[in-house]
Amino acid sequence: MARPGDEQMTPSSPITVTDPVILVLASGTTPAAVGTARGQLFESFVARLLHAYGYGKPTTERLNTTANGIELDVVASHEITRQTALAECKAYTSHVPAYMVAVFHSKLVTRRKSSSDDGVQGFFVAIPRLTADGHEYAEQITANDPGFHLLLRFSCCRRVVTVHDPCGMPVG
Repeated sequence: MARPGDEQMTPSSPITVTDPVILVLASGTTPAAVGTARGQLFESFVARLLHAYGYGKPTTERLNTTANGIELDVVASHEITRQTALAECKAYTSHVPAYMVAVFHSKLVTRRKSSSDDGVQGFFVAIPRLTADGHEYAEQITANDPGFHLLLRFSCCRRVVTVHDPCGMPVG
């Protein structure tokens, strides 16, 4: 017997996702091959993400696969303003802690001070998300540094990714 609020799901019923998460999944014959493949997929994702914000193809400064996930540092130039963007990207299996946001912001400030471009933009990409302390700290930075951008919600990535079902058909 159906209770109030229960809904019948049919094959054509839309699925509401209330807390979407982006995963970087890849295959390989060894754990190292899987890590490398995940790194390449994440790098491609970040390149498309920055392109959606008007930046050209980024160059990779560092790609590191760890037991916790993938770390990627990239630099790109805006296609119109030529303004530099520094992006630090974390695709982890757990929430990204506050100290990693602090380390990135320090790198961003140092780059601004050491270059002639004091308008360097910083993008911190964290998936699945930040810890509560990390999110609070990032909000403080965002309120005081207009050149710091936190990208960790699915909404910032909608126009970048196309989700596919197992048959390869676009979804959503």
